[in-house]
Amino acid sequence: MVESPRPIRAVDLMGPIETVSAHATAREAVKLLLAHERDGLIVVDESARPVGIVMRQDFLALFVPRLFLSEQAVTDEFLAETEDVLEDAGRTLIRELMGGRVFTVSADADLQEVVHFLVDKEASLVVVEEKGRLAGSITPRDVFMVLFKGLG
Repeated sequence: MVESPRPIRAVDLMGPIETVSAHATAREAVKLLLAHERDGLIVVDESARPVGIVMRQDFLALFVPRLFLSEQAVTDEFLAETEDVLEDAGRTLIRELMGGRVFTVSADADLQEVVHFLVDKEASLVVVEEKGRLAGSITPRDVFMVLFKGLG
């Protein structure tokens, strides 16, 4: 008897788990995003339970408009001199930026369930849990890379 192929599961799609405390600053979170090259972070409470998510676009929405209030052209030199944005990032807490809705799936959830949250619910990130613990996260980019890897 021929064995049918195993369906794609959340565990096949997920990227590494990257978390940040709700009490961390935006500056700390940006450093994590840059260091780990992820699109978002899972915001956790003191018990390491997910309480929200924060995505790269959340930082852009908060800080970039202030840069464009200036009449000066935005150049590398201009950005290097924009201390107030960096200072605000050091004062702004993640709990002020995070989105409150957390979508969670089990590691063995099928692709359709993951896509339901990403597309139908417009989630930017889906949390993957295994045996009651955080195991990873899935972004639209993760699904895209798995679905279309054969085209590259």
